Amino acid sequence: MGNKQIKVGIVGAGAFGTSLAKVLADKGTGVDLWCYDGTTKNNINQKRVNAEFLEGVVLPDNITATTDVEEAASGKN
Repeated sequence: MGNKQIKVGIVGAGAFGTSLAKVLADKGTGVDLWCYDGTTKNNINQKRVNAEFLEGVVLPDNITATTDVEEAASGKN
């Protein structure tokens, strides 16, 4: 894909969605992760954790949580 940055969106920040986001982010993919609530969004963006579903797992900086499903899904690879 050349130098183009890959960016994907994942709808759902439960255990599966957050785990998938981490696997992709660990490989260098940018991820927008849709969360149902603002608390989960803030914990992921500020503390880099989703303690409700993946206690003890630190999330990479290239995961960005959002409560806006359109933002998470639009314009992705």
